[in-house]
Amino acid sequence: MVFHREQYGCSVAYEKFSDTLYSSNDGPESCSDNHSKAPSELQRYKLAAATFGLLCLLQLSLIISLSLSASRNMSLLERDKNELKTLNSGLNASNKNLTADKEQLKRNLTNVDSQRNSLTKEIDGLKRTNLGFQSNLKNLTAEKEKLLRTISENEANNKHVSEQRDELRKELKNLTLEFSFLTEERDELKEINLGIEATLKNLTDMGETLIRTINVTDAINKNLTGERDKLRKDLNNLASHLSTLTNERNVLTKLNSGFEASLKNLTEESQKLIQIIQNVQSDHKNVTGERDDLMRELNVFTAQLASMTKERDDLMKINSDIEANSNTLREDKDELNRTLNDLASKHKSLTVERDTLRQTKSFIEAMSRTISQERDELKAKINTINNPGWVLFEGSAYYVSAGRETWQESRRFCRSKGGDLMVINSRSKQVFANKFQKYMWIGLTDEETDGIWKWVDGSRVNTGYWTAGEPNGKTEENCGNIKSYASENSWNDEQCTHSLNWICELKLV
Repeated sequence: MVFHREQYGCSVAYEKFSDTLYSSNDGPESCSDNHSKAPSELQRYKLAAATFGLLCLLQLSLIISLSLSASRNMSLLERDKNELKTLNSGLNASNKNLTADKEQLKRNLTNVDSQRNSLTKEIDGLKRTNLGFQSNLKNLTAEKEKLLRTISENEANNKHVSEQRDELRKELKNLTLEFSFLTEERDELKEINLGIEATLKNLTDMGETLIRTINVTDAINKNLTGERDKLRKDLNNLASHLSTLTNERNVLTKLNSGFEASLKNLTEESQKLIQIIQNVQSDHKNVTGERDDLMRELNVFTAQLASMTKERDDLMKINSDIEANSNTLREDKDELNRTLNDLASKHKSLTVERDTLRQTKSFIEAMSRTISQERDELKAKINTINNPGWVLFEGSAYYVSAGRETWQESRRFCRSKGGDLMVINSRSKQVFANKFQKYMWIGLTDEETDGIWKWVDGSRVNTGYWTAGEPNGKTEENCGNIKSYASENSWNDEQCTHSLNWICELKLV
């Protein structure tokens, strides 16, 4: 607008200058006509004309400059005009746009109000959703804790099963060692049995075999001593292992207490975090900000939910792996139990076999002792019967005394020789005894029960060779003898204190 005012002022000045110029041209004509006037007036006109000429030159230069400036200004004006038109069009469009924006803002305001109401409802829904997420979070936390407890229990069960497996392995190892030992002992006992059987088959080499048996018995005693020492060592190891397990149990108890304290702290921190979230929610004033915060919180809870869900899945996977491992360990345990049962059965069988072999060994040793004793007795008997006065008959040796003694003293003598007073339980022995033609004591008495006659070996008299009317001594005559040896029935009862010859019987078999 300033440019237009300057252009208008230049136009007015130009018009005034043109009018002055035309009026100056008219002036000289009047000067020519009045040339006859005074010279001073002519000079003034000349001076004025010269001055006017200068002014015209100046005016011309000014006009030229103004024309150039006007031309430039016109172009600028045209350009500004176009720009103003463009600006006006833009302003009109902007006005329309502003009007449309105004209407749009009104609509937006309405929409904002609607959105605010919707956001309020959405915030309420988000709050409810948040509460639901918090409840889900609590449930997931509880489920996580439950899974952690389950994992801990499974780990404890796993450890317990592992310990049982290790114990079963140790027991299996011990049973294997005992099985090997029992097998070796069985083989040794078989060898001993073979040795003893060889000893029984060959009485001639009995002395040397008995020495080997004694040596083997000493070796067995040494083995039994070593086994006893090993059992004591195993007992000490078990006591040490029990002490170690007790210490581990105490450490695990302390760790369990620490885990419970950590769980309590985590629960308290979770409650504090929930309280902080509730406090932050109550401090929100702006609905949009509250929505954003709730959305962020929702995203956080969603992330936590996803994380905890993933963690739960991982924990469930871990739990599944632990259950699989537990099942594997249970299978190993069952397999070990089966192996243990098999070994226990073998152990029982070997134990029975060992006990049988021990019984056989004991029986054989007893038999060996008996045989040795019988051998010694037999040797003593042989030495005895090699003495004068001993007579062999039907596998026994008999001795008839030259002197006389009471029945008790006679029996004491016979027993000192390894035998006893003669027992006559057959007709051949009765005939044999009568051939000595001696009035002599035999091993017959009813001292235990009057009227019930028994032999010194405890057997009752089945076949009697009493002289007619005998026995007749009742309670006074309680010992039997051969008196009427000329007759087959030669037995007589007599007082035991009488001194008679006697006949000893020494059984060789």
